[in-house]
Amino acid sequence: MENENIEKQEFFKTYLGIKNKNVLSSLEQMAYVWKVKDKEVIIREGEPLPCVPFLVSGIVKGYCESKGDGKEHVSCFGYLKGDIVVGISNLSVNVKSLLTIESISSCTMLCVPIPELLKLIEQSPEMMRLYNRALSLAYKKLIEHEDIVTNHRAKERYQYFVDTYRDLVDVVSKKDIASYLHLSPESLSRVLKSYKEEK
Repeated sequence: MENENIEKQEFFKTYLGIKNKNVLSSLEQMAYVWKVKDKEVIIREGEPLPCVPFLVSGIVKGYCESKGDGKEHVSCFGYLKGDIVVGISNLSVNVKSLLTIESISSCTMLCVPIPELLKLIEQSPEMMRLYNRALSLAYKKLIEHEDIVTNHRAKERYQYFVDTYRDLVDVVSKKDIASYLHLSPESLSRVLKSYKEEK
């Protein structure tokens, strides 16, 4: 973890849509820069969250591991500026991560310590709205993903990935895409072959 010159107020204003000058000033004071290399674990499933990291650059994935064989089950990706890198479904001082978050590429994040962020959410209606919006979006993505992998064919699942994560198609490994779509590597290979032939 380190500090460096990132225009923090501009980042929170542009990518989180915060307008209140006092809130922006508070975020600037409490946020710190965290840089990780590619394939580095940012937080492990079950570990307490020290902060909420907002993505400045890079790509991350979130996954759970099977208890028996330790196999990864990818459930989300983050790559847009301002993406919240960890799940915040139950934000509290002692909250533990529901996923392991790992970098796919080198990443830079702006991190806000959870105790300070909670105080800011309590004090600022704008931050409360941002938090509620983030929760709603996370829930929507969860339901949407569950519907796709449960009720749709392999080809439709891949099209969903392309539509949702267009910029990641040639960046994320086929193994991670297959895991995210609940497909075997062989099934994904067949889909990709058919997809390319149609294009």
